[in-house]
This record gives sequence, structure tokens and C-alpha cells, in this order.
Amino acid sequence: MADANTVTARISFQVTALEELGATNTPSAPAASRRVTHSDFNFSPTTNPLTASSDPPVSKVAGFLVTLADSAGEIDLTALTGTNGATVDATGLRLQALLIEAASDNSAVVNIAPGAANGYDLFGASGSVDIAAGAAIAAFLNDAGSNVGASECILDLAGTTGDVVNVLMVLG
Repeated sequence: MADANTVTARISFQVTALEELGATNTPSAPAASRRVTHSDFNFSPTTNPLTASSDPPVSKVAGFLVTLADSAGEIDLTALTGTNGATVDATGLRLQALLIEAASDNSAVVNIAPGAANGYDLFGASGSVDIAAGAAIAAFLNDAGSNVGASECILDLAGTTGDVVNVLMVLG
């Protein structure tokens, strides 16, 4: 009998910017004191790391590439690609965290939207997001997403044939 997989996820979103103020803005401050670090909006969930028993829970993970064919692609949350090509079925679970990166050599933006049929409302029923070549989006949904089911499981991708997105999904 095979051992069951366990998932632990550490979620963190960080953008730290150092702003160096000019001497004309702060003439009474020495150069070393004219630096402002903007980092207070960096984010980590209250519960970190996330596990099957945390709130929100995580129990499955899928990391995969999607290559657009005929300018389109599809992500089926009931048939994701997991480690070593194993199928990950998220039925009954919620998408808790998401990272999507568009390859830097893509020809155009890749649009991600709820599927035309059985759409998963990742960004709301009519919501979609465009990801430019070399750009990425990350989201922590904190158990607020919909449960995956047969009638709500598809994300549609649209762009240029051959464009690639790297996808990491944490579910629970």
C-alpha cells in the first residue's frame, strides 16, 4: 500500500522597495538617513504554514505547464497534473493559493477567464486577467473561492499558439 501524500504550503507575497531621497528633499538629513524602505504591505497569512488541519486547509498541490494550441488552452481543476504526472482531482476542494507565470518569450498576453462551459469563477463570474510575457500573478484566496465541482471546474486560456504559462495551485 502506497503512503499518502501530505501537503504543507508556505504563502508569502513580497515587494520591498528602497527609495533614496534627494538632498533637496531632506537637506538636514545625512545621505545614509535619506532612505525609506517600503515593505509594510508584504503579506503572509496569519496561519503559516498551511496544512490539512489549518484554517484554511491545504491537502493537494499541482504544478504544471500549459502550452496554448490553436491560441487556446484549458485548465480542468478536476484533472490537474501533479507530481510525476499524477492526476490531481480537486473536486470538493477550494483553490487556496495560485501562482501563474507567463514565459518571457511568449508572443502576447495570455488571458485567463472562467471557462465558457463549467467555468470556475477565479476572479468572479465575468472576471479575467491578462498576463504579459515575463509577468506573473499570485493570489491567496483564504478559503473564499468556490468549491470545485463538475459544473464549476474550468479555466480558459487565450493567447498565441505556442505560448506557455507555468501554473502552481494549492488546494484544500
